[in-house]
Amino acid sequence: AAPSAKADPPPENGNDAGRRDSYGGEVEIDHNMAYFVGLRTLVNRHVDALKQHRELSKSLRDALDARDNHRLAQMSDRLGRMQFLISIVLAVFSPLSFVTGFYGMNFTTMPELDWRR
Repeated sequence: AAPSAKADPPPENGNDAGRRDSYGGEVEIDHNMAYFVGLRTLVNRHVDALKQHRELSKSLRDALDARDNHRLAQMSDRLGRMQFLISIVLAVFSPLSFVTGFYGMNFTTMPELDWRR
């Protein structure tokens, strides 16, 4: 039999008795490897859990950012309405204030003081 280029995959039933290397010889299974295989499985499980937590925290952060942006937009709209109202009040009362201030001065050279009806 010609030697194969790769080692055979492990048997499906979990029994490593028939495992062969790339030259067709029996492979001796190190029982300490079972510890490292279990450790690798545990580490992979924790890595997957961390990935899930990262995705969850990203989605929560996005939701909080959307809520904050919505609140800022509402506050900006309210501020814009208040500024509009203040500008309307100013447009009405500033000419009136100028006229009352001008005619409320005490001086005698105003030509309107000598007018007769």
